[in-house]
Amino acid sequence: MKNKTLRGFIKDLRIIYEEHQFINDFGFGFVEDISFKKQNEGMVQYPYLYAIPSISTIDEREVKYTLTLVMMDRVVNYTDDNLLDILSDCNQYLQDVISQFKYSFTAADGDYTETYDIELPITLSPFADKYDDYVAGFSCDITIVLGQPLNRCDAPFNDFTAE
Repeated sequence: MKNKTLRGFIKDLRIIYEEHQFINDFGFGFVEDISFKKQNEGMVQYPYLYAIPSISTIDEREVKYTLTLVMMDRVVNYTDDNLLDILSDCNQYLQDVISQFKYSFTAADGDYTETYDIELPITLSPFADKYDDYVAGFSCDITIVLGQPLNRCDAPFNDFTAE
């Protein structure tokens, strides 16, 4: 079974980007950290998928993580057709990522349904010229549900007596 943590999900998201035929780069961090030059790695390669952590919700039976996924491509020649191509492609790439987590039932597909559930529906919102580079694409908030109940027995506490 996969690691049921935010770190495990981001690791799996990175695998999905690596296996996707058209997504060329991946980043993780906060919105103000979106950069188009990766530290010690050179320039970002587009199309670029960026994951931004948001809130997490815990109840007795599950943990939910909400992230914003930003799928963007660089606008080189600003024309209506070029912008439409970029928006259409980025929308499709986000759908690809979401469907991979939601409907991969076999080991060859990552078997993500064993570990994660993605809450539907998901609203994708278009943007253009939103960050440092001249980019366009779509973003969406996704909520990942992990069947991970609260468990005090697993918490790393030493034995102690409350005063």
